[in-house]
Amino acid sequence: MERQLLIREIDREFSRSVPAENLPQSRLIFWPYYRCGLTASAIAAFPNIGLTTKGVESALFWLTRIVRAAVAEQGHEWPQTEQDSSLREKGLRQTESF
Repeated sequence: MERQLLIREIDREFSRSVPAENLPQSRLIFWPYYRCGLTASAIAAFPNIGLTTKGVESALFWLTRIVRAAVAEQGHEWPQTEQDSSLREKGLRQTESF
């Protein structure tokens, strides 16, 4: 449950922080990497991305910095339960790859 709240907050800050014209492509890069564990190379192979692996890596770097800064600005309170301590320790990181 706490994880879903964190994901919603990240997505809300993502939507506020990324320029509207870049939002659809940015989501296609950001969420498969962090939620599904896809590599930059796998994401670059999506037919509608139009970026090289290096381009996807650069976009991920930029997007991650923007989202982390936006979440920190909002004074995000990390979950306090022991079950969710991994969220507090890990922060915004890539999930395990398939």
